[in-house]
Amino acid sequence: MASAPTILTPEEFSQLNKAERDAYCNALSHFKLWEQPGYRPREDLCNQYGYVPSLGLGIAFLVLFSVLTIIHTQFVLGWKKSWNRWWTMITITIGGILEVVGWISRIFSNNNPYDDAPFIAQAMTLIIAPVFFSAALYVLLGFIIVELGVQHSALKPKLYGAIFVSCDLVSLVLQGTGGGLAATADTQSQSDTGTSIMEGGIVFQLVATIVFAVLALDFRRKAKKADALPAHYSGLYYLEIAIAIATSMVIIRGIYRTAELAQGWTGYLIQHEYYILFDSLPMVILLIALALAHPFWTFHRQKPVTMVEEKGWSHV
Repeated sequence: MASAPTILTPEEFSQLNKAERDAYCNALSHFKLWEQPGYRPREDLCNQYGYVPSLGLGIAFLVLFSVLTIIHTQFVLGWKKSWNRWWTMITITIGGILEVVGWISRIFSNNNPYDDAPFIAQAMTLIIAPVFFSAALYVLLGFIIVELGVQHSALKPKLYGAIFVSCDLVSLVLQGTGGGLAATADTQSQSDTGTSIMEGGIVFQLVATIVFAVLALDFRRKAKKADALPAHYSGLYYLEIAIAIATSMVIIRGIYRTAELAQGWTGYLIQHEYYILFDSLPMVILLIALALAHPFWTFHRQKPVTMVEEKGWSHV
């Protein structure tokens, strides 16, 4: 029977390059230390999580995100024949798919927390997914602005998409670049640089979302003051509530991720699994809110295409 390789000290491990670390951890993985009694994951240099991802939690969120993604995809397909801009809501489906991939990766990590591939996959997809949810919020706000009156908005409807989607793209590039650099780093310095870039992308997205929320609240205040509520406002009201809830969830999640990455990959937040609830639970709430008050429900019977296009939806 093969004997386990010599366990390296943190100092010895830090002196290895990435290829050497991978070889060492691969050799160690055959002994499945994480299944042994008394296993201490935060002392295991090969376990990047700092814990063994919960199988139960992984399955629960996989089911939730799978079901919600299917529901939102059905809305898009159901709206395809009655709204020529149905494709603008595809971003919700994309974000949902990324969440599903992230939680599948965490389930794989339950079987082997040493494997880099699922660790990197879950880190990247779960961090990037909310960018696509935010894009849908910008489109929905533009829809409401056209309905209640462009004159009440600080920006033209089409500028919300142009400005804030651009911010999301910048955030996406920063998070992707930083995550890639951190994942392939040969030295701690390179890893720290990648983490800082990724954190910068999340902070940028958080600030953009807060600015968006302020502009949305300002528009709502002016529209209410002017008593610019149409006869079919009840549907818009529920959509406004959903956007408010969803935006709040994006902000809560952004605050958590910013604090998490500020501590680094060995920080307290990232190495205690239950804190990931501050990332994924807000996204579940966001998807539920947008499903319950989706434009498909609120406007489908009123044939909003004609109504909105007459008011200038094509300019959003």
